[in-house]
Formats: sequence, structure tokens, C-alpha cells
Amino acid sequence: MQTESVAVQTAREKALRALLKQAPQSERLIRLTQDFGIRIDPAPDGCIRCLLCERICKEVVGAGALKLGKRDGKRLIQPVEGRCIGCGTCANICPTHVILVTDDENVRTISIRDEVIGRRPLATCEGCGKRFATPKFLEVAHERAVNHHPDTKEHHRYCPECAKRLSPRVSGTLTRRY
Repeated sequence: MQTESVAVQTAREKALRALLKQAPQSERLIRLTQDFGIRIDPAPDGCIRCLLCERICKEVVGAGALKLGKRDGKRLIQPVEGRCIGCGTCANICPTHVILVTDDENVRTISIRDEVIGRRPLATCEGCGKRFATPKFLEVAHERAVNHHPDTKEHHRYCPECAKRLSPRVSGTLTRRY
């Protein structure tokens, strides 16, 4: 068959390897490589190198805790030591869910590929007592709010549920604070 010639097999393998560099966790691409007997080394790490985590951390959050770097000849998202504020925004935006946020007792750990990006203690909600965010994140959020919104009201440390529940009512409806 013409689709099984050496030239076609070589072109197919080259194309699939190039696609896997862009989306190493794509189940469909992995299945195709298996169907065509193409060996994948090393196993995909789950990250598709979309750089959303790096951009959101740098441009929106302002922490700059992630960067694209090279390790053992591979391009990888890597932590920048001491920069993570523990907000978890990188994990929330990650389309492949390879960045994990784990809240264990009073410590939040954010990691990628079993490598810790950041580890921070958790603050306690003044309303219900639940641990909900890191003090560093709350500090950064407060500073940004004060700098961008000078009419910011008195600062309280409420979890999202208590903040919603304790919001002042105006004309019978809750006012939303962004």
C-alpha cells in the first residue's frame, strides 16, 4: 500500500512528534502514535506549554512565580523561587489541570509535576473561621485595590461565602463588589 511506504511512515512520525511537542497530553495524539507504533520518549508530563499560567501569574496577578525554562533539553514551566503568593490562579486557568492546589490543614501548596511552585500558610475567615486564602495573596489583593480604587472601604478578611452573605443590601438586592 502507498500509505505504508517508508516515506509516508517517516512523514507521519515527524508530523505526530511535532504535534506532540505542542500538546504532549493530547489523548488523541497519544492514541495515534500508539496505533502507528511510534514510541514516545519521555512520557508526556501533561503540560501543553500554552503559557497561560505564566502569563496570568505575571500580567494579571503580578507575582511572576512561573517561567518557561529549559531542563535536560526540554522546555518546561518552572517555578521562580519565593515569588508564589498562593492564589491558585495558575491552577484555575490550566487547561490540562497539571498544576495542583492542595490545602492541607493550614498550608496551601501549589505544584506542577510534583515540583512545588509555592507553599504558604492559610488565613482564617473572620466570619466563619474557615481557612480560605493565603495572607500574602490577601495583602497583594488589598494593595492593588487601594492603589486602583482609593475609595476602598474598611478591609476585612472574609471567605467568598461570608463576603457574599455579609454584603450590605441596597434596595432589597445584594450589591456586588469587584
